[in-house]
Amino acid sequence: MEILRYTPEYERELADFVHNQRGGSIFQTPHMWEVYRRARRIEPHGLIALDKSGAIAGSLISFISTEKEGFGEGFSRRAVIIGGPLSTDEEAARRLFEHHDRSAARRALFTEVRNLSERPDLRFLLRLGYGYEDHLNFLIDLRGEVWRNIHRTMRKNIRRAKRRGVKVTEVTKEEQIDKFYEQLQETYRRAGLPLADVSLFRAAFEVLYPRGMVKFHLAEHRGRCIGGRVSLIYGDVVYAWYVGTSRRYAKLYPNALLNWHVISWAKEEGFAVFDMGGAGRPGENSGRFEFKRQFGGRLVNFGRYRKVHSPLRYAVASGGFRVLKAMKYW
Repeated sequence: MEILRYTPEYERELADFVHNQRGGSIFQTPHMWEVYRRARRIEPHGLIALDKSGAIAGSLISFISTEKEGFGEGFSRRAVIIGGPLSTDEEAARRLFEHHDRSAARRALFTEVRNLSERPDLRFLLRLGYGYEDHLNFLIDLRGEVWRNIHRTMRKNIRRAKRRGVKVTEVTKEEQIDKFYEQLQETYRRAGLPLADVSLFRAAFEVLYPRGMVKFHLAEHRGRCIGGRVSLIYGDVVYAWYVGTSRRYAKLYPNALLNWHVISWAKEEGFAVFDMGGAGRPGENSGRFEFKRQFGGRLVNFGRYRKVHSPLRYAVASGGFRVLKAMKYW
């Protein structure tokens, strides 16, 4: 078995491989690799495993994000793998991780593997020095009843938003991305969390929007933007990705309406699942968990794996930067 670094010449083969794999997601596609490649402070890394016939037997798309540029940059890099790897056998997955770890150890403080489904096939990671922790999420089955499963308080908030004049519009021009990003900046600044550069969202619009793989929505009130949400689309699943709303307009409930708008749109379009994008660790009892719980989805615990590549720098980073806090969030 041969392990190669992904290059765009394999785009068609990799896209077909991901599409045909159980558990394939947008985060492991060559299109998402290209989004990461165009974004500032993000380095995409792709690996493919070829069998003896030269066919793809496994793939792994990861990215290294840098929270802080300049001084201290080396203390703020983390490698993230979402929904990967994909493989036809354990050997391919193991070989992909061995190659990934050798590269990530030189570039990142740690690697975090975020599971999007049950992954008993990844238990071998424990033998490679990864640790496991529980991590929750909510999945909404769009093929059944949706509105009635929403908690009555959330239904009331959605109705309030509509009565108070909040409107949801779709972003159709790249210049509207700045309005969306302003909402993210306020939300992440308020929470004390690092935020990806605006170039990530511009790249998503450039690469994914023409393919029907992303939707940006704005919540507006009397001509003013008061919230924004971006959702990723792949196969029969719609994924909540980023959301931001203004605290000044909290009583207009823009987030509730944005969420319901995307969910109802996805159901009407025939999608099967709305992935809420993570709900934190068990027992955190955060406002984020409660908000997502009220939309009536199925609570799942697919967990995460993490491997620290540089314990000393990791210890320094945990005291001096917000990287550990960021790890709690999707």
